[in-house]
Amino acid sequence: MFDFPSCFRVAGSVEEDDGWIVSVVHDEETNVSQTELEAAKSEIQKWHSSFQYESFIPSGTSPEAKLVANYLQTLKYFEESLQEQLEKAKKREAALIVTFAKREQEIAELKFAVRDLRAQLKPPSMQE
Repeated sequence: MFDFPSCFRVAGSVEEDDGWIVSVVHDEETNVSQTELEAAKSEIQKWHSSFQYESFIPSGTSPEAKLVANYLQTLKYFEESLQEQLEKAKKREAALIVTFAKREQEIAELKFAVRDLRAQLKPPSMQE
């Protein structure tokens, strides 16, 4: 007898541990099982329904594969473009942070120089 993995039991059909019974019908001519067909149909239906009410599809029409593919390609292009813009913005931000830090350092140095000059301008009797 065929040895099923531990999650399966044989009792007329294959039963999973969660209580669902899975019956497998296999077409020897096409080498495709019924479960594979159902899974494929389900996947197609999910994709179909996810695009059913999108704004790029004219109202009352079914999403055509070419239209959906073009739309996805456009979305991918925009995503790549936005990624490039984000990278450029990050580089500009980093450059501005460096520039800002340099300016802060210059300000601190100028403040110190002003204090030093003020101290030099005080009469010797008022200096500490």
